[in-house]
Amino acid sequence: MKKITIISILLLSFLTIFFLGACKNVASKNKSGKYDEVKVVSVLDGDTFFLDGRQKVHLIGIDAPVMPDEKTQRELVKQGKNLMEVRRQGRVARNFLKGLINKQKVKLQFDTQAKDKDGKTLLAYAYKLYCSKCKVNLEPEAMDIYKIEGDKVYLFINAFVVQWGYALPESVPPNTKYDALFLKLYQEAKENERGLWKPQKARRPWRKN
Repeated sequence: MKKITIISILLLSFLTIFFLGACKNVASKNKSGKYDEVKVVSVLDGDTFFLDGRQKVHLIGIDAPVMPDEKTQRELVKQGKNLMEVRRQGRVARNFLKGLINKQKVKLQFDTQAKDKDGKTLLAYAYKLYCSKCKVNLEPEAMDIYKIEGDKVYLFINAFVVQWGYALPESVPPNTKYDALFLKLYQEAKENERGLWKPQKARRPWRKN
């Protein structure tokens, strides 16, 4: 009887630890519809990443080049696309986002639709803490990519990626809150030949049409 009790206690302890660990790995949503202080564990491509607990997140309103799978590669070949250039742009875009947020904490905010049609991927705007308890005088145009909340300043990741030329604007209703902003930033990036819009590289072979 004593032996059974000890086993039961050990089993209960194990389950408690497992449950608490699992809870730590799941992004917690508050009443304002935000995921605050969640850690990015890996970056899939230029507009998609994973949180703790393997929750997939897609940055809405933008379209970055990706590393094509076999099926996509076959389609691109049929269209006469340069696969080496597609892969290169995919790597460049992924590395840019990786340098911004990989292994770091972000906060997520949502538009009208918070998940994709399968209900598995979060569709979000991501923000990274730029500075805390800091005094900054932002120019009016800088307010497009920075957000002030109290004594904290956050970098708007979706907007920043487009501003530096590593993604295109992509309007997908009903999540269209920042469509006009992303279009403006894209035009600025292209005019200033930033990122993938540098001379001889200003193409978008990752698009299928």
